[in-house]
Amino acid sequence: MIEFKTNIQLTDELYRNKTHTYILPVINDYGTDFVNKFAKNIKPIAYTIGDMSHDINYMENNYLYVTCTMNTSIEYDKKMFNPEIFDRFKYFLDWVKNYNFFVTDYVQGDVKDNKYTFVFNLPNGYENLKSKFLKGKYSQMYSPEQLERIVNKKFTRGDIEYLSNVYRVLTKDPAYLSIFNKKIEEDFGDNVEIQDDRELDYKPQIHQEVLNYNKLKDTYLNE
Repeated sequence: MIEFKTNIQLTDELYRNKTHTYILPVINDYGTDFVNKFAKNIKPIAYTIGDMSHDINYMENNYLYVTCTMNTSIEYDKKMFNPEIFDRFKYFLDWVKNYNFFVTDYVQGDVKDNKYTFVFNLPNGYENLKSKFLKGKYSQMYSPEQLERIVNKKFTRGDIEYLSNVYRVLTKDPAYLSIFNKKIEEDFGDNVEIQDDRELDYKPQIHQEVLNYNKLKDTYLNE
């Protein structure tokens, strides 16, 4: 059966949610310099479309939140200060403040937890991305030109080339329908009514996509 996650719990490992799967490709439109520095210097642990500790009105902005580890590594099941991670983090922190899509940065929670969050504006052309994403309208999130530019279409395993599942969901690939139907049956049994015209992944669960989510303070629930 399907495992339903609770609110995001930050650890030193990457939290895999649908923001990570379907919105993260946008960073490829931030430019090669950003992508290279980001990949080399930052250890992300969560990608989210909001952080209610920073902005309760998470749908009123066009932000991507990236939370990372500042300086810790895990050795022998203990958190250890890692100067190499910190030096790379500090380099990126100093550099990114002059980056044109940078919004703000802040310590995430208690400073002793060594977590830090960067906030970036999504590039031009993605103004409706978050609303389509939260509605589960994956095939409407990107134009064909954007898909071609930012999403990895294929991957190679051994000597065989495959279409990536992310690309297949974003393009509503008819050949992927049977795979998704099988997943539905595995998760919920065979008594679920399946509609023909639907997206090929489950809708996001807001508490898994917004950091520090608080249902009682969410003004969008009844909209």
